[in-house]
Amino acid sequence: DNMAPAVYGGLTASIVEEGTPYCISYGISDKLQFCALKPDFETSTCEARKLLPEQVAFKDAVFNISRTSVLLKALEEGNTEIIRLSLKYRLHQSYRKTLIHEYDKVREICEGNGSLAFFISGSGPTLMNITDNSEFINKIKDSIMCLQNKWEIKNLAADTKGVKEEVC
Repeated sequence: DNMAPAVYGGLTASIVEEGTPYCISYGISDKLQFCALKPDFETSTCEARKLLPEQVAFKDAVFNISRTSVLLKALEEGNTEIIRLSLKYRLHQSYRKTLIHEYDKVREICEGNGSLAFFISGSGPTLMNITDNSEFINKIKDSIMCLQNKWEIKNLAADTKGVKEEVC
């Protein structure tokens, strides 16, 4: 799930069947912008995994799977309403957010200033935003700087090329 996007770039999903990987790529709308908020502390992936329940309710699994299915096309089309709806999680964020100091404050700042989707990157502590507002970073900067922890704000672009051969 991490290797295929790194190699091929873009929005690449993968599965492995009997040791053979299968990948499929989707486009990402040019109107979408990605903003990462990286704090001055780290979290442990191992500790984040320990917080997760061993079993999840069937209705929560269906909730997430159905949203993943539409998220891929919504990212391709830049359909901000569907992106916002499909990035509501029921499986891990409520557990992992407890490891991220000021999570609720950062979320409130971001959503109050136009974040279409706010979510934990992997197991954290980096927090991600998807927006279609080029002024988003300027709008959140002062409020983020006033928090107890130091948060690095990074505007990110989707890498559509993946691994490139270096030419000497």
